[in-house]
Amino acid sequence: MIRSPLVTLLIGIVLFMIFVGRHYIKDFLHAPKGSFDGIGDREMIDKAIGVLNGRFGSPFKSYVLSEDIAQILKREPDSEYALNIFLQSVAAHCGFDRHQLMLRLYGEEKNLPPGRIQKLGSSYLMELHMEYENNTASVLSVIVHEFCHFFLSESGIELVNTLQNEVLTDTAAVYFGFYEIMREGYKPNLRSVKDGMNQWHRVGYLNVDNIDYVHRMI
Repeated sequence: MIRSPLVTLLIGIVLFMIFVGRHYIKDFLHAPKGSFDGIGDREMIDKAIGVLNGRFGSPFKSYVLSEDIAQILKREPDSEYALNIFLQSVAAHCGFDRHQLMLRLYGEEKNLPPGRIQKLGSSYLMELHMEYENNTASVLSVIVHEFCHFFLSESGIELVNTLQNEVLTDTAAVYFGFYEIMREGYKPNLRSVKDGMNQWHRVGYLNVDNIDYVHRMI
């Protein structure tokens, strides 16, 4: 019997769902509650945009990731050298003295945030506690988020409410020109865990829909 191309295609899709796709569906259904939600309070986002406009006047030009940095990270995702250069380029894009920044990489640790930054005299030290392999987009977005935290503070902007301040920081990351970095890094992704199982994982406070919303609004 000769099958039509359409029938062959449909059979192929069914076989894919049976042997491959069902695993991804299972992973999706078992994703932790809130994995894809993020903070969806657009009134809070609009307020953050208003604060940024009041301080900076208008959004910054778009940041472009250096091809040299991208190539190093493709070969060596945990290259402290390349990530330091990236951080310095982020600072330079925002007009901040890049020589005041240092970055150190550590492994992922339970109960520790993926990134944090502290002042050491006249310099700033950023620490990352993340998984680096197959996770470059998320790593870059965390670096941008942490940079924006202290850049906002240095610019005289810091909301007292912690949640509002995190929304402000993610909003600022887009406002400062890092839309592409944040959108890619904040996408949920599957990560391997014990016993060959996969688990959905995401970083960030705003989800991709709201990263897009900020981009449209500014």
